Amino acid sequence: MRLAVTTIITTVLLSLGSAGLASAVEGYDSDYAGESAFLNIGPGASQPFQVFFKNTGTAAWQKNTASQVNLAICRADKTTCNAFSPNVDWNDGTWLSSIAYATTSQDIVNPGELGTFAYHVKMPLTAQSGTYRFNGDLAIARTLQKIHPQGYYQDATVAAP
Repeated sequence: MRLAVTTIITTVLLSLGSAGLASAVEGYDSDYAGESAFLNIGPGASQPFQVFFKNTGTAAWQKNTASQVNLAICRADKTTCNAFSPNVDWNDGTWLSSIAYATTSQDIVNPGELGTFAYHVKMPLTAQSGTYRFNGDLAIARTLQKIHPQGYYQDATVAAP
């Protein structure tokens, strides 16, 4: 029994990626590389978020093809993605779709390069003071599969009047 458990643990550890999670799609992988500052935002203001991921897979990420990678919208659990945002009223009209914030700013992101994902949020006039979280993760646009489940978030804070 002990040998079987040790073999299973060893097999799982060997299959894990650099961040401790296995790549979810053959040829695709990524590492989080940074993001823009969190926002302090006022009524009606529109401000940008940017996040950067390194393409650590073997496939290029290319816009408008089967290899397009999107920054998918995720729920608060950071595992349920390609979901409708609880902050949909913050969409200033520039989000890629109802389930994705953005795709890469670059037309192609080759292996080893950084991909930039940029989108804007606009504080609704009805927003209460507090912090609003925007969760995401990278997914293949065509299949909606996450490429390296790791989760990402940025916050927009609304100050009390």
